[in-house]
Amino acid sequence: MKKLAFLAAATVVAGSAMAAESAKPNMMMGTNKWTINVGIGFPAGDHKDLGVDTQIMVGVDMDLGPLSYGSQGTSYVGLGYMFGSGDSDLDTRSWGVHYGVRFPLGNSGQTSALGASAQLGYYNTELKQGSAKADKWALGGQAALTWTPQGQMWSLNFGYYFMPEVEGVNNNGWFVGASFRAK
Repeated sequence: MKKLAFLAAATVVAGSAMAAESAKPNMMMGTNKWTINVGIGFPAGDHKDLGVDTQIMVGVDMDLGPLSYGSQGTSYVGLGYMFGSGDSDLDTRSWGVHYGVRFPLGNSGQTSALGASAQLGYYNTELKQGSAKADKWALGGQAALTWTPQGQMWSLNFGYYFMPEVEGVNNNGWFVGASFRAK
């Protein structure tokens, strides 16, 4: 838990410092803006075999601004957490910090904007069953297609996630979610 608290504090401090340096306008998100993410994960592979049918996903991201001057792509740092339960009192949790990018995909018309996002980070996956517990810190992340109605501060997301494997038990699957940005 101390690692998580340290990583959370470091992410907020580093993100705030980087965002404060960025005075360029951000066409997609605006600079220094926060995004709240919620979703449902649908595990595949080992987690599904262990009876984990869904996982709740929550997170917060802080926009760092455009990837480059004039770019509509943006970068962000954030914290993510997901949890679920399976057969025989199995509980699973994954949490950590990440860096990501968002960018539009072509011209999707007057009323909506199709985009994509990808993030990579340092996560902990924990499996707990009764008094037995195992966890591992390693790389994790996700990639998603996003849809944001024109002029709105929310989006819908559909993508694939992967979290650290613990003692041969993988933690990956598909997810659907929504993101809500501060004005």
